[in-house]
Amino acid sequence: MSLDVAAPPTPPSASPPGKGPRGARRANSPRWERREPRPPSLPVMILTVALLTLSLLLVWTFCYLTFFSGVQESRTQHELYATFRAD
Repeated sequence: MSLDVAAPPTPPSASPPGKGPRGARRANSPRWERREPRPPSLPVMILTVALLTLSLLLVWTFCYLTFFSGVQESRTQHELYATFRAD
């Protein structure tokens, strides 16, 4: 009975630029230098501002109806009066 053992793999040899390990070309390429970010386009900016405005308006409406107006107090008084009449 014989046992065949494979030889360990040999390390890769130095290869020409662009053919080496992943990312080797990217790190040295001027194409990947840090660039200034582009400003968002007009439709994206308009949509963002509109959604933020609408969300703030909805939050304010919820807070007003729940905490700042007499809606909650009126409902509570109505329920208390209904309980008083039922007794």
